[in-house]
Amino acid sequence: MSKSILDLPAMMKRLRGNHRLLRSLADIYFEDVPRILDQIHAALAAERADRVWVAAYAIKSLAANFGADEVVEEALQLEHSSKDGNLNEARAILPRLEAAVTALDEALEHELASSS
Repeated sequence: MSKSILDLPAMMKRLRGNHRLLRSLADIYFEDVPRILDQIHAALAAERADRVWVAAYAIKSLAANFGADEVVEEALQLEHSSKDGNLNEARAILPRLEAAVTALDEALEHELASSS
């Protein structure tokens, strides 16, 4: 089974077709995720596994709104590695998470532009 970058049909079903709510959720995502990624970088630099875990959980939650399995999976792996105190593994996961976030950003921007 392949991981989904964005499952817009499932999301729109959950939102009952409310495009305004989709845009609001996307605005929150676009505002919060860059800041949270910065927090992860700072937490890794400070060797603060607890902060990495909290930030990974936040990204996972935001991405789950969009059915973004790829982002959710990478964030979950980051969450688990940091919960285990394995910051070297967390550092190895972070570039994959960032790549998945970039793919979701692009897909979401495309969908929002198409629905305008």
